[in-house]
Amino acid sequence: MQANKYEQQFGEKLKYYRRRKNLTQQELGERISIGHSSISLWEKGERSPSVSQLYQLCRALGCSPD
Repeated sequence: MQANKYEQQFGEKLKYYRRRKNLTQQELGERISIGHSSISLWEKGERSPSVSQLYQLCRALGCSPD
């Protein structure tokens, strides 16, 4: 599936912030109660998180949804 520009940019930023916190996809998934495969799909730009998942990610990574 072809990722759109927003999903690609989001995925790149997600990976950046996750690595900055020295978290694996598994560890981040555990922090927000979601499987690591979802984190992987988001980072590849193949899927997007829901709004509530986005806010959970931001809390876990210490960043804003901007």
